[in-house]
Amino acid sequence: MAAMSVTEKREALRCLTKVARYARKQIEDAGRQGTILDLREHKGHDESSIDRDAQSAIIGLLHRHFPAFRGMVVFEDGRAELFGNEGVGTEKFVLTIDEIDGTTNMKRALASSFIFPVSASLSFALGTTERLGDVEVSVVHALDTGEIFSAIRMDGGDYLAFVDGRLLYPVDIVESRGDSNARVLVPGYSFKVRGYKAGVEEALIRHGLKRVYEGSRSSSMDIIGIIRNLNDGYVDARALFGDEHEYGAMLQGYDVAGVIPIALGVGLRVE
Repeated sequence: MAAMSVTEKREALRCLTKVARYARKQIEDAGRQGTILDLREHKGHDESSIDRDAQSAIIGLLHRHFPAFRGMVVFEDGRAELFGNEGVGTEKFVLTIDEIDGTTNMKRALASSFIFPVSASLSFALGTTERLGDVEVSVVHALDTGEIFSAIRMDGGDYLAFVDGRLLYPVDIVESRGDSNARVLVPGYSFKVRGYKAGVEEALIRHGLKRVYEGSRSSSMDIIGIIRNLNDGYVDARALFGDEHEYGAMLQGYDVAGVIPIALGVGLRVE
């Protein structure tokens, strides 16, 4: 796969930001105007009709606002669509999309009688392959505030991170402020083997981390919460137990492909 040029990265960032903003409105409109249904369970997660609505909206917007894209688009459910299949460079790049990270939060909010901020996001990661280490540009649209978090890889391999186009400096992010206690998330959504999760939580508490909490049902929003100074750490216990115990609930690449470059860009440690 060919590397992305600086010009390609900048254009991709601009186009994906536009796609994310327009997609949000289309998804919300579809959810409020129609009946939201659960369609199937996929890898431990309930796939909803709004996931399908989101995919359709995003595909249409990519054709309209990112016409220069050449490569494969891969969604959370494994659906893949080839863009630019008319000539050379057809499979140049891979765009990994989590059309709604936090589907449960989103579908319940859209079906509610109330309007309130939703802990969910639209996540895009563009790279030369599907590997997390090959992401060149990422965009995460936080639906609770409407902010667009993004990252772009520099020539040296490091990332720069932004929120609504404003550069984020690690010195302003990495140190927690306003609280003397470290607060750590151990997410357990879609995780049925509760004893293993409890063991991780107990180990953290024994090692002095007294404030341990559940996640928000959106991995990207949990990590965005650390960037926002709401929490200090994120431990995904599901990754410790492997396929033998509960493959269906394992953290997947698409869950964090968009947000990990942003976290690295603000100086957070990712292990």
